[in-house]
Amino acid sequence: MMDDNKPRGNLAFISVPPRQSLDSRRPAPSAHTLARSNIPFLLTHLSTATNHQTTSNLTRLIHHRARNTNPQMIKVTLFTALPVLLAAFAGVAEATSCNATSPCPASAPCCSEYGFCGTETFCLGGCNPFASTTLDSCTPEPLCKDSTMTFTDQSRILTNATFYDGNVTAYDWTVDKGSVQNSNGALALILTETNGGTRLSSTRFVHYGTITTTLKTGRWGGVVTAFITMSDVKDEIDWEFPGANTTAGQSNYFYQGIIPATTAGGTSGGLTDTYSNFHAYTLDWQPDTLTWSIDGTVVRTLQKSDTIDASGVAHYPTTPARVQLSMWPAGINGTAAGTVEWAGGMIDWADPDYVAAGGQFYALVQSVDINGNRSAATPTILYTNESSMLNGGGRTAPVGGLGGALLALSLGAILAVNAVLLNVEVFLRVVENYVYMLYHLIQ
Repeated sequence: MMDDNKPRGNLAFISVPPRQSLDSRRPAPSAHTLARSNIPFLLTHLSTATNHQTTSNLTRLIHHRARNTNPQMIKVTLFTALPVLLAAFAGVAEATSCNATSPCPASAPCCSEYGFCGTETFCLGGCNPFASTTLDSCTPEPLCKDSTMTFTDQSRILTNATFYDGNVTAYDWTVDKGSVQNSNGALALILTETNGGTRLSSTRFVHYGTITTTLKTGRWGGVVTAFITMSDVKDEIDWEFPGANTTAGQSNYFYQGIIPATTAGGTSGGLTDTYSNFHAYTLDWQPDTLTWSIDGTVVRTLQKSDTIDASGVAHYPTTPARVQLSMWPAGINGTAAGTVEWAGGMIDWADPDYVAAGGQFYALVQSVDINGNRSAATPTILYTNESSMLNGGGRTAPVGGLGGALLALSLGAILAVNAVLLNVEVFLRVVENYVYMLYHLIQ
């Protein structure tokens, strides 16, 4: 593990056979900025991929914004922007899905964690090398620096991950979906009935080391608080806390996202209330041993040698991973019955805590401490001094002024009209970006 500022590389996960990437839920846009605007209803409709009112509400917003704008200027802007709009729409319409047996084409070489081919942000954290054009299509992964991160403010958090360009010197964390708030020196991860939960991801990757997160969990059936590591090929190590049980934590691990025939999970009980009290949860991840600890006491140990299957493959996490903190809704319609039961049942959106908090559940993160294993061998990755930023750090700024605002409006209109032609996953990604651009341009 390196502690300098040089980005380090990913590659090459070739010692094991590739597998199809897992399906993942598309992150909703961050609520941090939109909540302060006069378009809050977009929070609901952009965070729910199956909501058929998305198109009509987006169109309504566009009409509302256009009413007080010079009609002639709208016509001029729409006419001059038309080639750009058509090109952008064509690019989105042609977006393709990807997996290990159907990798991305060279024109859109990176397979995002959500299973779609593209460039730029598709190539950053979560980019699956097995499903990309080549194993080195994804942007190099910057490895962690030893640090203790607290959350007295949000200066090191990018609250809309769609704007992240790979600059790890600017941000330690991105909000991939949902929203966060500061609360008495801690960071609140917010879950509402409409936002699908919140996920916070580190911008740097850990490749063996010790990670400790001090947090308070939720306490509501169906609501899960989680502290995990997740690699681009779905190697995963978990601390999870179903809200129905506030005296225990659940440990787990996965190898390339494969669901084992028998559970690999464990439960550690006897804790003082995890909602009312901060506890320090630790993952000590080493090349041959993995331990889970609570408040400095080891509660579970796993040996890599114990994970070797009949073919000689160790089902043990070995690839660089991001640290992720989340609160997510397991107890909702559409979730597998076994998951709902594990999480403590369906969520009660009329719970007094939810109502008293203004329509939200939350978990509180006090700090994250990362200490990398400097002496660990790194047989599964190669190093590089290439930049981990998009375009070498020269990301293009959005257009400004009224013309820019109108361009954003017209883009939104075209996307709304043509939404039915797009995969909803791709449609929401594009709409999300242009709604944020719209907001910033019209202020």
